[in-house]
Amino acid sequence: MRLESNQALLVDERSRCLSVTLVTSVAGYLEFIGETYKARGGLEGQRLPLKTKTAMKIRGRMVDDLIRGAVLPPMVIGVVPKDRAHFEKLKKLVVDGNLQEFMNSIEEEEPSQIAVIDGMQRTTALDEAKKLNSSAVADRPVRIEFWVGESTNSLIYRMLVLNTGQVPWDLKRQLETVYSFLLKEIKGKVQKIQVFLLDDNNRRATGGQYQSSRIIESYFAFTSRKPKVDVKERVAEDFARIDATDSASDDANLARFMDALRLLSELDAELSRFIAVPLEIDEERRDTRFQQGRDIFGVRAAVVGFVSAFSVAIYGDPGFELSHSEIVTRHDRVDRSLSELLAKLKLMKPDEIGEFLQLELLNLMLEGRTGGVGDFERDFFHKAFSVAIKYGAELHNMTPCWRAS
Repeated sequence: MRLESNQALLVDERSRCLSVTLVTSVAGYLEFIGETYKARGGLEGQRLPLKTKTAMKIRGRMVDDLIRGAVLPPMVIGVVPKDRAHFEKLKKLVVDGNLQEFMNSIEEEEPSQIAVIDGMQRTTALDEAKKLNSSAVADRPVRIEFWVGESTNSLIYRMLVLNTGQVPWDLKRQLETVYSFLLKEIKGKVQKIQVFLLDDNNRRATGGQYQSSRIIESYFAFTSRKPKVDVKERVAEDFARIDATDSASDDANLARFMDALRLLSELDAELSRFIAVPLEIDEERRDTRFQQGRDIFGVRAAVVGFVSAFSVAIYGDPGFELSHSEIVTRHDRVDRSLSELLAKLKLMKPDEIGEFLQLELLNLMLEGRTGGVGDFERDFFHKAFSVAIKYGAELHNMTPCWRAS
């Protein structure tokens, strides 16, 4: 077996990423990671150490092994440089063999641009072992593999491919890792959106606020063009990952997903202006789900249904392969239709939005379901928002949408 001359660098031309392998000390690695995650509230900010009895027992054994001289597999660290120029600089440094300067430049990146793709539990074990016996552990070598993405999307693509076919952690946390890179981009492009992470204790209080799991599910609905995406089932996960991988390889698709989130949050904000006063709420139907405007997108099925309808309106039903020009034309039409609807809603007073929503009809249409409620509601809202997207400002109210099923 002949060894390559360059042992540190591999260039992933497919996803425009650099794979750089370095060896440092345990103490040096922990110091680097500690600084990186300071802005997130500590090392646990990305993926909490597993606390099940089995996991703690395994990690305890790992800590003991480390103190006795064990070597761990590489920690995989993802990095998105601040701009293309910095990416090219990092690439040149590695090609020229200036690995220390490469590492120095990585340490200059913002903490939000760096995350552990694989190895958080091993990092926790290293930290515990160092605290227990620093003299035995601190100076021991540890291997790090950096994946440096030219753009946010290129690293997302690589992360999804790296984790396809294995179960490193549940899909929600996997995608939440991706969103650690996307948060800046989401905030920049979707001004009115706020995403709550799995470990946050925040709850939706107004339009534009969503749990990360709902954004994650809508991401798969967008890439698969289907409202029914059960991320908890392995088979559904595997197919969703394939669809997401294909989609994430195209930067334009991620931009269109961002556009769907932007229009979703703007529509949510307008509908949320309708706030029913207590006297308007039927005393005999206090358990009615949809009483306020914000209740619409407070439902997971509505968020997923809107995004899947948006995707189908652009790309066609699953199985269709449209040309680039067709997709661009359809996207412009969808954007224009929803923008006109939003402009119409902005001119309405809150009580007029209440009339427009026709919540009594919505509650009636969803009343009395006993089996398969989740799938039924995803289909229901997918069809409803397909009508809203098609007719836009032509809608006098939401009655045609709620009666679309």
